[in-house]
This record gives sequence, structure tokens and C-alpha cells, in this order.
Amino acid sequence: MRISVVIIALLLLAGTAQAQVNPWRNNRTAPRLTEADTALMHQAAQKLLDAPNPPVGRIEHWSNAETGAAGTVTFRGPRSHTAQGQNFACRHLEYTTTVHGRSGERSAEVDWCRTKDGSWKLF
Repeated sequence: MRISVVIIALLLLAGTAQAQVNPWRNNRTAPRLTEADTALMHQAAQKLLDAPNPPVGRIEHWSNAETGAAGTVTFRGPRSHTAQGQNFACRHLEYTTTVHGRSGERSAEVDWCRTKDGSWKLF
């Protein structure tokens, strides 16, 4: 199931990178990612953000034996965005997850852009 970037943006709050992405938290009755799952997912994504020049298609895997959740984060390519007259170097990532107790795989694609202070933020 694809979730559009617009929907993801509406679900997210400002804060640390880890707090910014969890589009799977919006259904309170279905099994969802735990904080531990989200932390593992972000550790995988951070490897792609920290890599100097990751090849397009590079995949980082994550899994949580305690919850049965697992997934991948894939680097889909560089991007650039302009906002308020500033250019931002960005990376397009695809997140794919499987949550124990929930049928099917879910995925979301987002752009992370490097800010002046060196941190990565969702664009």
C-alpha cells in the first residue's frame, strides 16, 4: 500500500528525525510499529543518510525479533528542493515494513533534505 508524501507530511510533527516518520501509527486498532521498531527503522535510514555517496538502490534491512516487525529502507536517488530561496540537497528514501498481526506490506516514500546545520529533515 503506497502512502503519498502529502499524507505522510500531514501525519508528522516537527522534531528529531526519528520522530518525523511513522506513517503506520495512524490506525489505533490495528497492530502497528512500536517505538523500538521505529528506532530500528530510523537506524537503517540513518545509514543511508550518513553514507557519503550511496549507490541508487542500496538497501538497509531492519527487524525486531521481539515484535516480529521488519522492513527495509532503500535509497531511490538524490533530489534537490528549493524553499525560501535556498537549495537543499536531498535523498529520496523508500520505507517498506511488515508488522506482525497485520496483513500485507506497507511502504512510503519521502525526501530527506540536509539543512544548514547538517541535520536531515523531511521536505
